[in-house]
Amino acid sequence: MRMFGSAVVVHVVMGLPVCVAQVPRGPVLELGRAVGGYGVESGDINAEMGGIRDLAIDEVGRMFLLDPRLGRIRVVDSKGRLVTVAGRPGAGPGELRDPASLAYDPQTKRLYVLDPGLGRIGVFVWAGDSLKYSSSIPTPPLATDLCAMRGLLYLYSPGMDNSPVIRVLTGEGKEVLQFGEGFGAEGGPMLRMAKGGGVLACFPEAGLVVLAGAVEPSVVAYRTDGGLQWRTRLVNYIEPKIQILAGGWRIDPSTPQPWDMIDRVVGITDTLLAVEFERRERPPQTRGGAEARQRFTAFLLAGSGRELSRQSGLPPLSSVGGQFVYSASDDPFPRVTVMEYRIVTRR
Repeated sequence: MRMFGSAVVVHVVMGLPVCVAQVPRGPVLELGRAVGGYGVESGDINAEMGGIRDLAIDEVGRMFLLDPRLGRIRVVDSKGRLVTVAGRPGAGPGELRDPASLAYDPQTKRLYVLDPGLGRIGVFVWAGDSLKYSSSIPTPPLATDLCAMRGLLYLYSPGMDNSPVIRVLTGEGKEVLQFGEGFGAEGGPMLRMAKGGGVLACFPEAGLVVLAGAVEPSVVAYRTDGGLQWRTRLVNYIEPKIQILAGGWRIDPSTPQPWDMIDRVVGITDTLLAVEFERRERPPQTRGGAEARQRFTAFLLAGSGRELSRQSGLPPLSSVGGQFVYSASDDPFPRVTVMEYRIVTRR
């Protein structure tokens, strides 16, 4: 087992210590006071949501919250006030069935909502004080994530073959480039499908598109022309045991050992990015009970992919903008907390 030098850090959210984390020496994210947010805890019954699957921030601090259960996009200003709501359940123009992710492009002022249930990307534009549906872009059947940068869309679309997994589209939906290798390519079509889950993130400052495997500890950065910038594997990452079945695959339910799942990649600064993953462990079958989970955040150099440090116990880092961290959670109810933060280097 690889060991790092470490330090003990107490994280404070809303004036309360939420964790004591043993972290390696290097950059550490310290959270300060909560300065805002949105959710029923604010006392506004109209802030009740079905869930928050994704969150995006625009250049003036507006939050776009994707609620998959209610089929809506809530727009909240920088002071935590609801500005408008767009979308509704359905299959018509501007409606949502199973939205998976959203991305805002400050260059075009457009919000893109990926909806695998409808096989399309909904395009919304900000007009006055409302978010208006503009058009839709068809997507491949297996498209699962997207990000936007400099007027282009980057769509993650894994498959069972060895074709490129990242497609580059114009804002109008014209495909201009394909690149990127899928995960699990060495194990045949079904293993490629099992390991095909991943998260995609765009970093305009560095000119990079970063793809991380959900079950495989691989993080890969590509330049916008499709060229490989770097590839890295997270240390001390426990891959889940995959069972290939006649009709598909599953994570082996008989093994109580923990396994890790990457669920987010977030830019912290121009040179630092965070990869978030959960360590999950099922209790022994004889005991039953809920799955135990612990959250880890690995900090990587954006230019090289080198892992500098790791923390445990941080809340979800949904987005970082200006001086603030935006943390969205559904536990115990859907809400967003906006917190001050700073980066401290432990020596």
